[in-house]
Amino acid sequence: MARIDITSLNKTFGEHRILNDVNLSIGEGEFMALVGPSGCGKSTLLRMIAGLEPASSGSVAFDGVAVDGKPPQARNIAMVFQSYALYPHMRVRDNLAFGLRQRKLPSAEIERRVLDAARALELLSFLDRYPRELSGGQRQRVAMGRAMVREPVAFLLDEPLSNLDAQLRASMRLEIRAQQERLRVTTVYVTHDQVEAVTLADRIAVMQAGRIMQIGTPLELYDRPMNRFVAGFIGSPAMNFINVRRRDDGVRASDGSLIRLPLGQANGEAELIVGLRPEHLSVCAHGAVDVPVIEGIVSRVEQLGAEVEIHVESCGTRLCLRHFGRDVPEKGARLRVSYEIARLHLFDHATGARIAEQDVAAAIEPSNVARDEAAASRVRVPQHEVDFTSTTPPA
Repeated sequence: MARIDITSLNKTFGEHRILNDVNLSIGEGEFMALVGPSGCGKSTLLRMIAGLEPASSGSVAFDGVAVDGKPPQARNIAMVFQSYALYPHMRVRDNLAFGLRQRKLPSAEIERRVLDAARALELLSFLDRYPRELSGGQRQRVAMGRAMVREPVAFLLDEPLSNLDAQLRASMRLEIRAQQERLRVTTVYVTHDQVEAVTLADRIAVMQAGRIMQIGTPLELYDRPMNRFVAGFIGSPAMNFINVRRRDDGVRASDGSLIRLPLGQANGEAELIVGLRPEHLSVCAHGAVDVPVIEGIVSRVEQLGAEVEIHVESCGTRLCLRHFGRDVPEKGARLRVSYEIARLHLFDHATGARIAEQDVAAAIEPSNVARDEAAASRVRVPQHEVDFTSTTPPA
């Protein structure tokens, strides 16, 4: 196991900057995921950790020792790629043993490592088969096993599940995590799929345009995204964003709708972005009073079995809410949607940055306080009324 420290790492191709002053520390035995859209630089960063790409400037260190300039074979790391990269003319046993034979390890040691990996990955019955005789998931396990037998200080995985179908990806996620927990090897996992990152990683680094936007545990990124980009990238379905204008006296929307916000932010007129996750919106119960409500028209209903995604057109935007139940409104119906004030996220309209003052004590509706004696000791935060406007969100 190794601690990996990345300091002020930059990578340019001509005038095009791929990585921009990347700083990241990955703890010994930690599972770190690098996520972001295509072209954000996550695979380039992984290849620079591996030594497959030289840095334009900056440093990569393993356990405090700089490895800049060292070739991949001198770093004692193992990589698993999107393609299985198995030797088609070799049986599974020989694919697993190939790298060890190249290092001229004793035959008994090679056999021990191959059998240990095959046992852990449930490949014992496939050792004498060729890759063409295996399913996609079995081939991916062989690729994982080939990395495991090397007993490296770090695993580097570059979108290893992207070629698998949805059901197989889910099972392989569990398998990868189980093996990492068993081996406790430092692991860096690149993916564009935030679901993979959230279910696998101890911590996640969210990247955009060659920069790290935020590093944190899955729940930290979900509950306290530092900016609009992270908020929209982490979570499925994605967070809803509503462009609003706030004034000191509180202003209603032209259709009479309003959003009530905790008064934890700076006063004064301001253009903001309100973020609400689909799971924090719900169909307003018939006859409910004293709850914040947004009204809109149902534009689409997506049946997903255990849940339903309801899309509502309201105030110039489309809101998605997750609904559990069979009482589903029809397309074109007018719907009242309630939301949790304490779950609101606020972002600066110009920069997209999170407005940190909202992280005061959770806002509590006065009507709820009256019904909850335990809430009497909490801080009660005043609320503003905010009108909806049609403004352009930041890029």
